[in-house]
Amino acid sequence: MGSVPEGGNPWLQFVPFVLVLAIFYFIILLPMRRKQQKVQTFLESLKVGDRVSENTIVCIVEAMKVMNEVKAGVSGTIAEVLVDTGQPVEFGTKLFRIV
Repeated sequence: MGSVPEGGNPWLQFVPFVLVLAIFYFIILLPMRRKQQKVQTFLESLKVGDRVSENTIVCIVEAMKVMNEVKAGVSGTIAEVLVDTGQPVEFGTKLFRIV
């Protein structure tokens, strides 16, 4: 940033910085925040005792920053949640017990 020309407004040198921050917020931070709120709402809505069908989405697993919806695969009632929120899982890990 150079010196401000005579008669110019010194605040104008901050306009590009403010624009970069605004773009960063609206393109990166806001969508991430909305996605996290959606996931949190989803997690709070599914409880032990809830009835699910084969196509009911029972959880969301994040893999390489991509959110993947996991369907129940069977009809029944959720009897037990076998993993905690945020716990790392691998392929084949049992997430719920459905009876």
